[in-house]
Amino acid sequence: MIRTFKYVSLTSAGTPQPCFGTTLTAAVSPGSQVSVPVTDSSMFLKGDQVNFDVGASEERTVVASVADSTHITVNLTLAHANGTYVRLSGSISAVYIQTLDGNTSAIVIGTKNTMVKATGVSCIVKLQPVASGVQPIDFNSTIAGFPGPLSFGEFWFDGTTNADKILPSVSID
Repeated sequence: MIRTFKYVSLTSAGTPQPCFGTTLTAAVSPGSQVSVPVTDSSMFLKGDQVNFDVGASEERTVVASVADSTHITVNLTLAHANGTYVRLSGSISAVYIQTLDGNTSAIVIGTKNTMVKATGVSCIVKLQPVASGVQPIDFNSTIAGFPGPLSFGEFWFDGTTNADKILPSVSID
């Protein structure tokens, strides 16, 4: 099955963000069937595994429902702060990421939230910008020699210009 998503904008240049995720727009407390406010819920489906946060505060749960364009419902065992990443998790067999033609700077795809685009630490590929109307640059995990299984949570991106965009999609067995 191929799962497609809409364009994802870089929101804080210089800070890696998940290719398959969003952020909390308010702090949330632990509980059952918590309505979680997010910047954009369009990439989530009922039954999706999601990870909240990274590091010591990371928590995995399942989307019980997608209430509207800015809320998902989940069970939480930990509190999470405003701005915390909420990203898809789970197994995928391949990933395809295309930049938007007309982006103003390069986009770097990496494997960790600690990736460093300046040194290449935890980076996979640098996708150069192209002019509007020109075929965008892309990354295909299969062509690049990364056989599955992979994970949604392994893919992060960064750049130098806020609002530059990527268009991610995946193949799921």
